[in-house]
Amino acid sequence: MAVIPMPGRREVWRVYSSGFEQWLRAAYWRAKEIGVPEATMKSALATLAAAGINDGDEIEVHVRAARCDDGYLIDLADEQWQAIHVTPQGWRVVNESPLYFTRTPSMRVLPMPAARGDVGLLWQHTNIPTDRRVMVLAWLLDGLRPDTTFPVLELVGEQGSAKSTTQSVLRSLIDPNKVMLRGRPKTVEDVMETKRPVILNGIAVVATRPDLIDRVIHVDLPTIAADARRDDADTHTGWECDQPAVFAGLLDLFSAALAILPTVKLTHKQRMADFERLGEAVAHALGFAPGEFQQQYAELVRAGIDRALESNAVAQALDKYLADRILPIHWQGTAGQLYDLLNTHSIPDRNTWPRSPKGLADQLRRIAPAYRAKGIDISHQGHSRDGALWRIAHIRNSGIQHATPPGIPSSMGGIRYGEHK
Repeated sequence: MAVIPMPGRREVWRVYSSGFEQWLRAAYWRAKEIGVPEATMKSALATLAAAGINDGDEIEVHVRAARCDDGYLIDLADEQWQAIHVTPQGWRVVNESPLYFTRTPSMRVLPMPAARGDVGLLWQHTNIPTDRRVMVLAWLLDGLRPDTTFPVLELVGEQGSAKSTTQSVLRSLIDPNKVMLRGRPKTVEDVMETKRPVILNGIAVVATRPDLIDRVIHVDLPTIAADARRDDADTHTGWECDQPAVFAGLLDLFSAALAILPTVKLTHKQRMADFERLGEAVAHALGFAPGEFQQQYAELVRAGIDRALESNAVAQALDKYLADRILPIHWQGTAGQLYDLLNTHSIPDRNTWPRSPKGLADQLRRIAPAYRAKGIDISHQGHSRDGALWRIAHIRNSGIQHATPPGIPSSMGGIRYGEHK
């Protein structure tokens, strides 16, 4: 990395970046008043990169957001290299970040937050249903916490439900980019080297694998009536006008949630416990009663588990088999025996049905976490002469069925920072 002191700011660029190369070319012109030959520039960059790796100081560099003391820093990515420092006491714009941020060519500028925030304006520019608004606000703020695991936000709706517009607006609040929407990655390697917030959108549900579903915040977008739709120009202009106020409101909410977060105690933790704690703090800051976010989140996870099992051929057949058994369920046998038992049931889509007992065993491992959340244990018990042994049984005295905190009413409240419910 190259750290460049400039009048009134400090820039941080990768050596092999257009930003550093432009600075180096300008410095060479000021010194020599001639352009840099391409071969010379290539050699200089290679030399500087090698010198930095071997002789330079090691520094931690961040992209867009970073943990800082008792709060977080957010890089505005503007020409002045300003950042926003958010703490439990509030937020402020800082001219020189105490941490090092760098930029990618596709990053775009976050708006300068308005003097008065109003995050409630966000719902005028997105199609998020009222019962998912607190969840979406928690997801947005969690996207500014790179020290925790990011859940995936999934927006699903039929044509005409403003999925792409909603996705672009949400992204513009935490990480605006030259390309706000992208197609799916072509290979796994395309996404393995990064840890960034992710939004998926589609007409059909995308996240159906049981090992992914409890990391997903699923939102069904309602269809917008034809007479209520706005053209792209009006939508863009309106959002440009309101974005600074919404961003300031989001920062207000972030600060309030950070102040509440140390007091949050989860009675029953889901897999994404860090997100769940933040969500509780966000809901509390908005005026919701303790435990209401946990209730919503537990219901969301359970619904996701049901969707995952409904789309799995093995789960469909297993459910039909278990429905005919006397409770409590307790079955044990080989994968081959179970394969023969399940194969007798009608299966709508045979294309996804495993072709062997080994394939069935692989599917059992995938769906086991989802069934465990439903109170049924599917576990491998070792090997026998006849093959791999499996056990399917009800979990006795399992608290998993009661992921919703007991005693929490179903009524919802809280309207601070706009109507979020």
